[in-house]
Amino acid sequence: MLDLDPLALPVRPVHRADLLWATTLPDLSPVPVVRDRDTGEFVRPAAAEGLDAVALTPDGHNLLARKDQQTRDPRLVLVRLGEERGSYRDLCRNHSSTAAMNPDGVTVANFGDHSDPDIGEHDPNRIVYVDLIDSSSGDSRRLWSTRGDPRSHSACAWSPNGELLAVSFETYDRYETFEDIICVVDRTGAELGRWTWLDLPGAPNATWTNPREFAVRDHDCRICTVSVGSDASIQTSTADTNAFLAVADGHLYGIRTVHEDPRPGHFSIELYVTDLNSHPTTSLAILKQNCSASAFDLLPGR
Repeated sequence: MLDLDPLALPVRPVHRADLLWATTLPDLSPVPVVRDRDTGEFVRPAAAEGLDAVALTPDGHNLLARKDQQTRDPRLVLVRLGEERGSYRDLCRNHSSTAAMNPDGVTVANFGDHSDPDIGEHDPNRIVYVDLIDSSSGDSRRLWSTRGDPRSHSACAWSPNGELLAVSFETYDRYETFEDIICVVDRTGAELGRWTWLDLPGAPNATWTNPREFAVRDHDCRICTVSVGSDASIQTSTADTNAFLAVADGHLYGIRTVHEDPRPGHFSIELYVTDLNSHPTTSLAILKQNCSASAFDLLPGR
């Protein structure tokens, strides 16, 4: 197991990453951490310094990140991991809860909310949407929208063939009673299924297990699979209350908070992996500094 201090990690370009572990320090500063696919080393990619990373691109050469989301000029940017600091370009100037790059390597799904500024949090009239952005030309179009509220850990994930997109969010009624929702839409914006009281794991590149089936977490914290056109079926009884999980190559990867220090407010976050068949769990790394996870992504096949 690796014992890591995010502030002490090397800051350098990365040719290709296979894991994103985006963290936030207690002062709310974002610190993206990736694993170098060639060396296995955890590093802070120089090009992403100061950015709020949300997902890797499927080739591992770039990542998607949010910038200035709390200002009047929020942006979603594409970061070139193999270059130095500041090597990114704008994809859109809209609010982004999260985003995912299609396996075609060009199309980006930007998932956000577009509501009247006077509409408050948990208002049943809030709107969530998905815009498709051509990362080469910058052209975009609205794919889908519905009434809903993005959660602190909203998620979206493309199917392996790039034909379907799964998104998760919340809905509220006028009594502020909420319901977790997962929707699957195709590239025309047609909604092919809607499931309630389920969460997506959170990793844009490690959610779908085949072109028609994806992993979810139910409210008993069990990992299940859902096939488009059917209900959820239990895959494993592995319990986990973590915000970020990934399912890939027969394994469950997750991030959880651990309290090794008895002092209040002192904690670390752990990256671990569980075999979905035999269920042994192995700790891969511990990240110190009382930081929290803000995003997690994994490229299958390492």
